[in-house]
Parts: sequence; C-alpha cells; structure tokens
Amino acid sequence: MSCWVPTRTHRPQRRIPRGQDANSRFEHLSNAWRRARHEAWRYHISKSIAFSHYLAGRYDAAAAWAERTLEITDYVQARAIYAATLAQLGRTDDAAHQVAELTASHPGLRASRLTRNARWAQPEAIAHYHEGLVRAGLPE
Repeated sequence: MSCWVPTRTHRPQRRIPRGQDANSRFEHLSNAWRRARHEAWRYHISKSIAFSHYLAGRYDAAAAWAERTLEITDYVQARAIYAATLAQLGRTDDAAHQVAELTASHPGLRASRLTRNARWAQPEAIAHYHEGLVRAGLPE
C-alpha cells in the first residue's frame, strides 16, 4: 500500500513507497496526520492508517481509525473498511449495519467493485479485504 502524504505547507508531497514494513508505514502516516492542516488530507491519511492496521491484522486499531475517518466525512471507502474490520472482529450486527448504510447510499455495491480498483502490491491483501467485506455481508 502506498499513498501521498503532505510534508509541510507549500512544499511538495512525499510518496510512501510500497513494500515498506508496517512500522515504517505507520510512522510516516502518523507524522503526516500530525502535520495535516486540512480535513481532506486528514481524511486520506486516517483512511490509509485504518487500511494499514486492517492489513496488519490490528482490527481494534483499524476500527478506531475508521471511526475517526467517518467523523471527518462519510465516504464509501471509510465505511467499507469499517464494515470489513467489524466483521473481522466478530461484530456481525455492527458490520451488517455499516453494509446497510453503504447499500442504501450506493445500491448494487459489491465487494468485487470495491476491491477491483485496489492498487496494493500484495494480491493476498486484496483477498483479505474482499473476505472482510463479504463476511460483513456485502454481496460478492
């Protein structure tokens, strides 16, 4: 997983390269979170942190960051990672509620549609995310 993070105001952004270890990614993203001054940046950074925790198997942390992301804005990817995380935690009723919110605002949404555009280096990460979405109750 890679993403762009702001470095400082009025300076170029820095790309976090794919393939870095999880601790390095979290360090970069945490620094970016502290420096981000705009809600749009905070949304992207918090969503990236939620996905990183999810892929590392830290579901409690992923859920907390997904909630934080949803406080900033209610966006499809934020609600989807939250639903997948809740499903992995075994909170199936909460996950089903998140899926109901997703499908109410986006009828016909499927897990394959959400994972089709994932640009992650590891195919097993995409499969893991897809599994979480299906476990949450999103149709294949």
